[in-house]
Amino acid sequence: MKTIFKIWIAISIVFLVLLILGLIDSYVSLKYEIEPYEMSNKVTEAIADKRHLLKNLIFILRIAAIYLVINIIVLFRWTFGKT
Repeated sequence: MKTIFKIWIAISIVFLVLLILGLIDSYVSLKYEIEPYEMSNKVTEAIADKRHLLKNLIFILRIAAIYLVINIIVLFRWTFGKT
């Protein structure tokens, strides 16, 4: 049974790394693709929609990352805690 937990922890860590990379990508996109247009008073509906979508994506990725961190901690304690 502990082998399944170890595999689950490894998969969760891989997903967490992918989520962190997605968060970095979203923050970079927001900073360098959206903010320059907001500074130049050329905010169109498309820019506003893209900004809204990126902010929602960042929120969802944060929630998923928090869930995975809690999942990893709980599984780690069950697997490597008291035997």
